[in-house]
Amino acid sequence: QIVSIAAMAAIILSFQCKSNKKLAFVYGTGASLFAISYFMLGQPSAALYNIISAIFSIMCLKNSLKTKLNFGIIAYFESN
Repeated sequence: QIVSIAAMAAIILSFQCKSNKKLAFVYGTGASLFAISYFMLGQPSAALYNIISAIFSIMCLKNSLKTKLNFGIIAYFESN
C-alpha cells in the first residue's frame, strides 16, 4: 500500500506541474509505481496498462518518438 500511496501522490503532484517535460516525468513515475503496485497485488493486466501509460509519458519527453505511428500503436494497446 505504501507504493500505491506514493504513486497516487505522484499523479496528484503531476497536475501541479507547469512544464510539459516535468508533467510527463512525474506522471510516468506515478504510472510506473502503480504498475509495481498492481504487479505485487497479482494483477498483471492492470500492471501492463500502467506500463503502457508510463511508456506513453516517456514518448512525450522525446521529440524523435513523437510520430503518429507510435501514438497510434500506444492508443491501440490502451483501448484493448
